[in-house]
Parts: sequence; structure tokens; C-alpha cells
Amino acid sequence: MASCADEPTAAEREAISDAKIAAVEAAQIVPAEELAPQPISYEMASREGFTGAGCSFTPAGSAEGPVLVTGPDLAYMRLNDQTVQFAADKGSAQLPLDSWSKYVGKARSLQLVFDNSAGIPGEIETVRFDGALLNVRDENDRTIYEANGTAECGS
Repeated sequence: MASCADEPTAAEREAISDAKIAAVEAAQIVPAEELAPQPISYEMASREGFTGAGCSFTPAGSAEGPVLVTGPDLAYMRLNDQTVQFAADKGSAQLPLDSWSKYVGKARSLQLVFDNSAGIPGEIETVRFDGALLNVRDENDRTIYEANGTAECGS
């Protein structure tokens, strides 16, 4: 009787094994978080010590202020009522005032992109760059926040 049973072929056993492996791997991937950066006020930046020369990014349509502040060595975002630091990737493109286009954090990385040649003089010692793009990625290189807006660089 045993010889009459329908045993899977080697190819079928391999397909079943591959499907089981894929199911286990899929179960281990955590869904991408939803990122909602909070505005950084000048008072908050002063209190936490990240003022000075650099750039900031404000999403289009926001009247609440920037969600990113960059500098020569670090960038800062406010996430879930916590200030999160990112280290400058000094191999990336340099932005005005010793800021950089890429910064890397413990669980996320970010990229700020704008046309350096399209600056519009702003208020006291600042230059505004319309059409800036901020992209934040998680540790699995998935985009978790992306916004168009304005970058402003000054000292």
C-alpha cells in the first residue's frame, strides 16, 4: 500500500520547502512605521543646543516651522516628542554652511535634496531654497517619510 501513495516529487518537495521559508521570512519583516515629524521651534533648538550655521527644512503648507535642522556634524528631528539625532554622512553632497545632503541615525537615515544654485536671499543672513525634498528611510531602506518643501540655510 505504501508504494501506491502519492508522494511529492523532489521538485514539489523543494517548492513546498521554499514556500515555508518565504512565509517565515515574511513574518519576520516588521511593517514600516508611520513617521510624523514634529516642528522644531527656535526656542526648542536653543534650549537643546542645536542652533548655529546650517539648514532647516519645512514641509510645504506648514506654518508650524521646520521639521529638520542640519549642521556640520549632526541633524535633528523631533519624533514622538523626542529629539532624534542623525550623524552627517560627509561623503554625501555638501549643502550650504557645511551641512550635508545625507545623515544617518540609529534606526533611520535621511536625505535632504535641493538645488544649491537656486537660493533666494531671505531674512537676516539666510537663503531660501524652494522645491526641497526630504526623504527619511528606515533600517530596511524603506521610505517612511517624504515631503516637498522649503530649505532655509543661515547662521
